[in-house]
Amino acid sequence: MDALQPSGSFKDRGMAFMCATLQKRGVTDLISSSGGNAGLAASAAGRKLGMRVRVIVPETTKKIMLDKIKAEGAEVEVHGANWNAADERARQLVAESDHAAYVPPYEDPLLWEGHSSLVDELVRFLGPVAIHTTLANLANGI
Repeated sequence: MDALQPSGSFKDRGMAFMCATLQKRGVTDLISSSGGNAGLAASAAGRKLGMRVRVIVPETTKKIMLDKIKAEGAEVEVHGANWNAADERARQLVAESDHAAYVPPYEDPLLWEGHSSLVDELVRFLGPVAIHTTLANLANGI
């Protein structure tokens, strides 16, 4: 199911929930730090919601990912040699803004709540059956 999301990753589910929740709270601008998929997911969600999205990526981010993020309408800033530097810049931009919220790539309860909706979807699709499997993101989703 999640492979069919715009970014091709489970990250869209959580990002869409987080961005919509932030918008309901009055946020108009989203600022994300990312190496790729999280920024793409934030960009897609923000575009659908009509929000301004800025994605701060490290110098190691591949051009194809930069192009995908830009194609979703986001502003992209390349900053720093690694994700930590890009993340620091994203947090700085949020601190300087009255209307922006920080959209992390993975560590926020709103993201987790959005991701967990997959379980509800599986129950609706499969019915009340025992699921004897563990869902995990291993090796970057491979």
